[in-house]
Amino acid sequence: MPPSWRLARNNLLGRRGRTFLVLGAAVIACALIASISSAIASAHATMELALARFLGRSEARIVHQFDGRFDQALLGTVRGWPEVEEAMGYLSTTLTLARPEERATGGPDDAMTVLAIGTEFDLLPGFRELELSAGELPEARHEIVVDTPTAERLEVGVGDRLVLRQPGESIGLVVAAVHPRPYVGFLQQPTIWADRGLVGEAADLPGRLSSIMIRLADEHDVEAFCARHLDEVPQTLALEPAERVRAGFDRQLFATRLGLIIGSLLTFLSAAFIIVIGMTTGVIEQQRELAMIRAVGGTRGQLVRAQLWTGLIVGAAGLSIGLPLGLGIAAALVRYFHDLLPAGLAVSRLGVVLTIAGSLAAGVVGAIYPSWLAGRVTPLEAMTRPARPVRARSIALCIVFAALCLLLGTGLALSGTEDFRFWSYLTVGLPLTFLAYFLLAVPVLVLLIVILHRPLALVLRLPPDLVRGSLLSRPFRHGFTAAALTVGLAIFVDSWTVDQSVMSGWIDRIRFADALAGGVPGLTPKQQRAIAELPFVEDVCPISHTQVRTIDEQVFGIEGVSPPYVQVFGFEPSVFFRMNNIDWLQGDPEAAIPRLETGDAILVADRFLVAHDVGLGDAITLGEGRVQREFEIVGVVSAAGLDIATYLFGIRSAYMEVAISAVFMDFDAAAELFNNPIARLLQVNLNDDVTDEEAERRVLAAAPGIIFFSARWIRDTIEEISDSVLALNSAASLLALLLASLAVATIIVANIRSRRFEYGVLRAVGGHRGLLLRLVLAEGVFIGLTGAIVGGVMGLHFAALDVMFLRDLAGLPIALDVPPRPILLAGAVLLAMTLLAAAPGGIGLLRRTPSALIAAGRNA
Repeated sequence: MPPSWRLARNNLLGRRGRTFLVLGAAVIACALIASISSAIASAHATMELALARFLGRSEARIVHQFDGRFDQALLGTVRGWPEVEEAMGYLSTTLTLARPEERATGGPDDAMTVLAIGTEFDLLPGFRELELSAGELPEARHEIVVDTPTAERLEVGVGDRLVLRQPGESIGLVVAAVHPRPYVGFLQQPTIWADRGLVGEAADLPGRLSSIMIRLADEHDVEAFCARHLDEVPQTLALEPAERVRAGFDRQLFATRLGLIIGSLLTFLSAAFIIVIGMTTGVIEQQRELAMIRAVGGTRGQLVRAQLWTGLIVGAAGLSIGLPLGLGIAAALVRYFHDLLPAGLAVSRLGVVLTIAGSLAAGVVGAIYPSWLAGRVTPLEAMTRPARPVRARSIALCIVFAALCLLLGTGLALSGTEDFRFWSYLTVGLPLTFLAYFLLAVPVLVLLIVILHRPLALVLRLPPDLVRGSLLSRPFRHGFTAAALTVGLAIFVDSWTVDQSVMSGWIDRIRFADALAGGVPGLTPKQQRAIAELPFVEDVCPISHTQVRTIDEQVFGIEGVSPPYVQVFGFEPSVFFRMNNIDWLQGDPEAAIPRLETGDAILVADRFLVAHDVGLGDAITLGEGRVQREFEIVGVVSAAGLDIATYLFGIRSAYMEVAISAVFMDFDAAAELFNNPIARLLQVNLNDDVTDEEAERRVLAAAPGIIFFSARWIRDTIEEISDSVLALNSAASLLALLLASLAVATIIVANIRSRRFEYGVLRAVGGHRGLLLRLVLAEGVFIGLTGAIVGGVMGLHFAALDVMFLRDLAGLPIALDVPPRPILLAGAVLLAMTLLAAAPGGIGLLRRTPSALIAAGRNA
């Protein structure tokens, strides 16, 4: 057995109390990385699952611009594109669904026209998590899924038989599952999902598709993909981003992936520093022991190798216990929040790699410092253990070096291209910034001692010079202990701030009216006023619809294919833009809205971009017969929220049909020009105090004969997803704060143990037992305050940079949104946990006599 190995073993076994404390810090630090990274990964997996159920996993789609069909051979072409991970074709059409003859009553409820969506059920879970209230996805060709309106109208459930009526022999079907879907009246058709080949056979559309959903491999830009392959699809088809991309949900998923990477690396750095501090806590004691070995013939190389073996053993032991412990903690957290985490536990591979690397590397690095100290002085100097006061120069050098690290780390995050800035920040800037704050904890501690030692001494009934001298005698040890405390708080502040910034920016972007009211042929001015005057109605915006010609030119679509018509929607600009969040692709809303209200300007939908001859600032003439007027295009708009609504309400085909040629003008101008004040729809914002059921009852009583339905459930679903992610990340952040504090608690206890000689001398010269406890608590207050201040500032610094990268890389329109209350509460928790960690060590001193403390200190 090599001498260095025997030295390492004896070093660990000879001071078992200190060894267990160091091992405890290493175990908890390893558990910190594994648990936090896996908890964040689980939250990300849950968000992906929620969005898959809400809007599907498709990033892009191919749709027929005029509600037609196209050859399914295109599906094979799309699957061959290098960026495509998977593609799936849909065939949508209307079919007649009926009860079988043995269940028919001869009444009108025996059959109904439904929207039949032909799909590939084996591929469907990869594109959309179709929520089922009963049953399972079909496995046989004749099995179908029906939505709630269909099931209620035909009075069927799982296992019941139905038929598709067609010329000749009907096709028998079996209900395999029921999909819960809100019914929104005349705009929506009852829907079934069936095998695509079966739908093609029943509708006499073999080999035809209505749309293709596309899922891309990671790291491909959807907009660039669509632009790159647009010329490879027929002109009547549109290759465009899917709903979740148009709404920005893909960027939110990218943000959570980015957060997983940054959070894992930040946790890795935190745990590594905790292990290093734990390894170097007993530097002076180890220095004396190593000097004794030098005095009896040990070489410097043997001491260095022995210390490296010690660090490696501590790191490996911490890893062997901490990794499964961390995964177990993450599993328990996921189980506790099982309602919010339906995706279950997701083990982060990055977190596992960082746990292994961090524990072993930190153990070795933490062992280098004492071996270097022992090797650079003579045995006699090391054994005398002189008290060397810390010079002001050392503190100044600490500040200068921290400032240089901070400037370089932040500079890398702010210079160069977006990719360079991100990767340089992640690999170099983040560790340098972390190191800067780690070093800054020392001067911050010194400053707090100078300012607050007298008030705190007065509160704790201690001599001020004793408080000041006790802490300033070892500013680096106490400062680095406080720095180890900062890591948990920094993770909490960074996570909370970034999550709140992302969620607030994301939720605000998806905004549309709370409810819609409509009817055939529409709502009269009297009905509009009756609804607007209800006490719980906060805002209404009437929307009219008229189909007119473009005079003397083909503006939208393709000449010879598209009719020379446009769909004119009248609306009240100021009210509409207050109720709905609209993306302005071209034009300026501040200039466009006043122009719209004058009645001689229009907006066009983003899908008008298939046109080749007009753009912003051009004029077109709209009308019919003798009613004509020239309008200037003052904006091109898109509404992600409205696109989501049409998808979820099941009215996408109608929406697609009109959106390609939609123009928007002032409601009064349209009513005057076309002599039609009827509103096709009325957008309604409701007071939060009224329920959907109550609102529907009172609206229908005020305006009989109309249809009213709420869209608040869409907004509630979005908020539920965001709130769940925020709650889960908050729980993970609190877990990080707890684990980091527990790890530092072992370091604080080790610090107290290493100073037993000093405490014994204080008792011997007349200090009573309570003085030692209060002195330990005073040290805990300064360490906790330093950790709270430095950790809070560090977390805000990281959050500001993270928000910047989310804007640049994910394209999220967000700004830094600092939540003061959670941050202050977390700082208070950190201070309380520091005092709790210090209290057991202080209480332990009360049980020892002065002679026992002095003897233990000499033998340490």
